[in-house]
Amino acid sequence: MAGTPSVPWYRAAKRRWYATVDGKQVSLGISDPKDQAGAWEALQQLVSGAVRDALAPAGKTKQGTVNELVPQFLEFKRPDIQPDTLASYARYLKWLRKHWGDVQIAALDLAKIRARSAEEKWSDTHRSNVHWNLNHFLKWCGFTGGQLPLPPKESRGSDSVIPDEVYRRCLAETKGDFRALLQFLWLTGCRPGEATGLTCDMVNWDAKTITLRKHKTKKKGKTRTLHLSDAAFVVLTDQALKYGAVGFLFRGMCGRRFSLQAMTMRFERLSEVVGHHVTSYQFRHTYCCRALAAGVPDTHV
Repeated sequence: MAGTPSVPWYRAAKRRWYATVDGKQVSLGISDPKDQAGAWEALQQLVSGAVRDALAPAGKTKQGTVNELVPQFLEFKRPDIQPDTLASYARYLKWLRKHWGDVQIAALDLAKIRARSAEEKWSDTHRSNVHWNLNHFLKWCGFTGGQLPLPPKESRGSDSVIPDEVYRRCLAETKGDFRALLQFLWLTGCRPGEATGLTCDMVNWDAKTITLRKHKTKKKGKTRTLHLSDAAFVVLTDQALKYGAVGFLFRGMCGRRFSLQAMTMRFERLSEVVGHHVTSYQFRHTYCCRALAAGVPDTHV
């Protein structure tokens, strides 16, 4: 660790203690706002672990069986990912534990894992998801025996696209912030989690852009900027005026951010009312399809 860590501080929005290490804000995994001593201890362990890793031989594989290391991996990931993402990791890794749970990580044979995967009656999309999660776990373990191939995922087809008339019915059957959220998703094609996490201070109102602080490709050093159309800008402007230009732009019950559970339940009820299966992520697929149909190059989409 090249830089000196900052003192721990409590981030109310995340309900966790954080510290800045090498210019990056790192969760310390402590949720009690009064437990400053625990935060300091977690920071000390973090620094000690980094020192051990720095002194360890390059490419050293972690010692232990699959069953022993999967729980450690999940606990390592817990502070920095959403609970549903953590559950997905556990679900996909359950297959590896079922067949190779008692095998040492260093002794795993990817050829056998790939052959067993091919025997499963999975779709290419599911197999790709399984392989991706296994690769991520094995990389964390320091496994040096290669990676599993990722089969091309299948097209979601027309079922993933929301027809214009269904979208109009959705707007007619909704109101308030949820209706505004649907409009914004339709007009921008951004990820639902990005939209529900938008706050007023994230918007450059002069340039009509949004620079996202947390996004899917942040770890790759990429910057994600949303360029707003006039219609999308109007939606955000109305929401900002509604809340005095402070806090979340789209709010659910009690003024809180829309949770995954709240979004799921709302879309389930909406689907029943409009007579068509509608999910939040379908808005993103629909936006991409409309852009391609309008002649926008696929690399831009």
